[in-house]
Amino acid sequence: RFSWHNWQHRDNKTAVGECTAIGKALQSPSCAITQLKIALGSLSDNVVQDIAFGLRVNTSVQQLTLCNLPPYSVPMDLLSDNGARRLAAALELNKTLTSLSLPGSGLKAEGIKVLAKRLESPYCALEVLDLSPVRYVDDEAVKYLAIALHRNRTLKTLRLSKVFCTVETISSGPPTSSITNKGAQYLSQALQVNRSLLCLDIQNHNIGDQGAIFLADGLMRNDVLTALLLGWSQIGNKGHERLQQAWNVSKTLTTLDLNFIEQDSLSPCTETAADALHSRLPTVPLLGCNVKPVPVITTQ
Repeated sequence: RFSWHNWQHRDNKTAVGECTAIGKALQSPSCAITQLKIALGSLSDNVVQDIAFGLRVNTSVQQLTLCNLPPYSVPMDLLSDNGARRLAAALELNKTLTSLSLPGSGLKAEGIKVLAKRLESPYCALEVLDLSPVRYVDDEAVKYLAIALHRNRTLKTLRLSKVFCTVETISSGPPTSSITNKGAQYLSQALQVNRSLLCLDIQNHNIGDQGAIFLADGLMRNDVLTALLLGWSQIGNKGHERLQQAWNVSKTLTTLDLNFIEQDSLSPCTETAADALHSRLPTVPLLGCNVKPVPVITTQ
């Protein structure tokens, strides 16, 4: 009996067998694990299947993290759509899991779609969905999440920050995707009706002035959100001005992060920086980068 387990393994052949044992342990009525983190050299469907089967009947685990070993910015084996379906099926039956973290899993639109469907369920208990740092989240993926936010009444934190990479990292793997102004529009529409989300983290995406205007309009019609993290986006003066107006109008917003990195001063991505992006508090700057403040600031 233990309440917390942080398990890392680089030998995947051995890991699959041990994850099967963990999955069986999760099915035990005497299981007392409340926090479970599994980090592997690559995240396979077999591992996801074993953990998902355990979660179907488990009543103790509240926080689950499935990830590749850091650095998350390095190209990796992806969590497949099939693996996402298995997790989603487990979430449909599980009533105790409140936090799901899949950093660096490489989920794409189809995988996010099946997870988003579970967020729409009236029985969903998730309060935190953390996919940061993401590589392939685009406007289509955000559309599915935004639709879910129209109906969801439990989710409080949604993290979709994009991974920071060096030129070498990007060239050695598939091209990454980004949220653009269209995705910001989907999220804005969701913010206008959602009454549970407290923190939205969409840093380092290709959101420009028009996307910022969409989000500002959503903020002006939202009376719940306390933190919006937009650091290192492509927002200019017009977008900043509209967000400043939303900041002045909002009665709940306490954190509006618009810090950005000038393109000519971008530092190489390191394991320390990638880990900091995933684990930091909202106001902690990315390590090793020249951060330039903008008029909209963070307050406590």
